[in-house]
Amino acid sequence: MNLQTVKILMSGFRNNMRPLGLINTLFHIIVITLILNFLVVLFSSLILSSYKELEEFMRLFWPIVVFQLAALGFVYNLRRHLSEDYYKEAKEQLSKAYENLNHFVDGQLDNDRLRWLTTARMLSISNMLSKKIMMSSHKIMYREEKQFWRMKFVDLVIDFPSSFYADSPKHLIMHSGDERAPIAEASLVEIYDFMKWPEDYIDPLNDKRFSDEEIERMTIRGPRGLGSLLKAHRDIKKKL
Repeated sequence: MNLQTVKILMSGFRNNMRPLGLINTLFHIIVITLILNFLVVLFSSLILSSYKELEEFMRLFWPIVVFQLAALGFVYNLRRHLSEDYYKEAKEQLSKAYENLNHFVDGQLDNDRLRWLTTARMLSISNMLSKKIMMSSHKIMYREEKQFWRMKFVDLVIDFPSSFYADSPKHLIMHSGDERAPIAEASLVEIYDFMKWPEDYIDPLNDKRFSDEEIERMTIRGPRGLGSLLKAHRDIKKKL
């Protein structure tokens, strides 16, 4: 076993010793133990020679199962509540980030350095908190919440001229106190990365299409304008 392998194992051990890692570890240990107990009971019912022996075995074994079920319920609820707390705060940080950046001065989005840094920090905190979400349902909800705010940012942060970010390229290196501070590159990286469409996101609208029968009904019952457009579009596609 080389040094790198030892470092990886120790890192994993330390992560599991943290509260969230420990809760997840306990949860999975209890689930695995319950499955093993079920297999033990099933196996015992096959090998014990009499019903009395099986009854005696279950009498001794049943309190252990009851304790494990109670522990599983406790850990599951604790896990769910913690996950929900992280989900809510991660979602709140996205909302606050947009609210903070959505500030206009003289009809233009504010390019104040501190405002952009604060927004970027909120997005970074949201991302950090989202990694602590444990429940699959909360992860799905956060992903969709993130998509909503991503589109809001895309509408807000347009393709600005270079002067929006800094009065001069030199100011990104150094600027005097009486000059406008440029927007920090670190904040731009965080915000523009947030706005990118995630490659692994599956759009729920990918397979949504009107059938030919539905389009035909539109041309008769309405909306006729849409029906006529879609019918013409389908006809063009058939000729290609």
